[in-house]
Amino acid sequence: MFYSEESLRFEIDTAIDYLSTDVNQTVVLYRIDKIKTVTDDLYNEVKKNSIVYKTPIEIPCSYKLEQAENKSYDKDKGASRYLQTGKLTINVFVDVLKKLNCDINYGDYIAVKIDINNIQYFTVSNDGVKNYDNKHTLYGIKPVYRTIECVPVDPIKFKGI
Repeated sequence: MFYSEESLRFEIDTAIDYLSTDVNQTVVLYRIDKIKTVTDDLYNEVKKNSIVYKTPIEIPCSYKLEQAENKSYDKDKGASRYLQTGKLTINVFVDVLKKLNCDINYGDYIAVKIDINNIQYFTVSNDGVKNYDNKHTLYGIKPVYRTIECVPVDPIKFKGI
């Protein structure tokens, strides 16, 4: 009732400043250029290695990598085991996306720098656009941030640009 637009702006700006200076986590977004990417006329599918990407964008955010999963190619024999990177969850402010003039969509790719020599790639499985719940709004006034869910990508499918 007594919560003004100025108070809302102050809280969002303070949170964005904290995120970009103190938390200091970033991801790199590889957006698919849906206009330049050529698709098949019959099934609207994209041919291998014909996806065109927009310029990558570094996005300040907070993210969480889930624990890696131990998987198997052949569940019956138990051989051929490999460690699959865990899922990625990203929280990003709507104002940050507006400032960078970008949007994160289903199917886009995300890069997370694990250490100086290792980058993990993920694809967006939930773009978090439907963020009208109380968790993603500030006091129910307007959407403040989005939660993006991503799954790991096989290095054969995407290795960055």
